[in-house]
Amino acid sequence: MNQELEIKHDKANQRFNLFVSDVEAGEIIYEFRDSKMAITHTKIKDGYEGKGLAKLLVEFAVNYARENKLKIIPICPYVKKIMERTEKFQDMLWVSEIK
Repeated sequence: MNQELEIKHDKANQRFNLFVSDVEAGEIIYEFRDSKMAITHTKIKDGYEGKGLAKLLVEFAVNYARENKLKIIPICPYVKKIMERTEKFQDMLWVSEIK
């Protein structure tokens, strides 16, 4: 993929938007719950799937959470799967004490 990638943080709407050559290709939507960041939705637009863009968005969100000392509640099934499978993300998972 020889196109320019950029991720922008839209704080007002609590989302990270991914752009490929200035065209919006995907997003992660989150909300704050106490001192945690709940990621509720990940979407990659048609024509951009299968290029690893969703994982880039997850990595961006994890780095943002890490920099801001927030744990992540992965409500989105994709985010949960990626975070559980990627060792460098696992320390950012919020684990409920309630079983």
